[in-house]
Amino acid sequence: WSRRGACLHGRRCVFEHSPPGEVGGPAGEEVAKTGKALFSGLGRAGVFRRWLLSEFGAEELSRGVGVLDVAGGKGELSFELLNLNGVPCTVVDPRDLALSDFEDKFRLGRYSSNRWLHQSLSSSYWEAFREGRAPQAPGHLRTFFDHRLLEKLSPACADAPAEPSGRGPGDVEAAPDGTHEEAPRILAECSAVVGMHLDGAAEAAVDFALRFDKPFAIVPCCVCSRDFPRRTLPDAKTGLPRLVRSYGNLLEYLLRKDVRIRRARLDFEGKNEVLYLPPSELRRHAGVAESTSDGEAAAGEGASDGDGGTW
Repeated sequence: WSRRGACLHGRRCVFEHSPPGEVGGPAGEEVAKTGKALFSGLGRAGVFRRWLLSEFGAEELSRGVGVLDVAGGKGELSFELLNLNGVPCTVVDPRDLALSDFEDKFRLGRYSSNRWLHQSLSSSYWEAFREGRAPQAPGHLRTFFDHRLLEKLSPACADAPAEPSGRGPGDVEAAPDGTHEEAPRILAECSAVVGMHLDGAAEAAVDFALRFDKPFAIVPCCVCSRDFPRRTLPDAKTGLPRLVRSYGNLLEYLLRKDVRIRRARLDFEGKNEVLYLPPSELRRHAGVAESTSDGEAAAGEGASDGDGGTW
């Protein structure tokens, strides 16, 4: 429990599970002494989900067609958001979803085996669990998420930088194709773009979100420097461009794309830095832009007034 944020014994466990990090608890003492992350990598989807609910909110995440989960792999994050919080999700990944383990956890009540977990569960979860309803599967677009996909699906994405990658030019088409007629609508109407350890799709996810004013939260992982030879940062000493090679370089490179992008650390082991642009920041920026536009329009009307009275 103290490492994963979940107990595999479910309701049969005879032990009390204190909230992680609670003062006086074993996990809290360990974190205080070692500074290590509270959860192992096995619990990272739950950590990220709870963070998204805290920072973005279930209502915000449920707007439109819901969350776009880039390079979502087996589909664990999307499965949890959909079945534990009622947030619609679509996984974008060429691989098959593998939901059986998560479905078993759902049926056995392991997502609600401790009272501390209840605060991050919605009423829809409790209704489904008590009635014995089967969990739902998230949507799935079976394709790679990169700049070429964005160009293919929307002419408006054509101005995005088409970064070369290590895959061959036919790989997007060769992947099991889930980019059916619904794909453009899903991308256009998604509430937010998220991604956990999304490898080479990290930059495309950020670029897409910024281009279409979508909130986003991604947890980058692999740098993939050989696949992206055009990624550079100015050298601190010489000012000359240098290749993005390290994890720190990648975070800096992505942060430089927009001054509004924020950075936080999630409480699990491994690559745990999240870069995000919350809905509140987008609304604030839109409000400023609207006020500026209204002011300019009013100024224009005044300037065109024949009697000059406005000025």
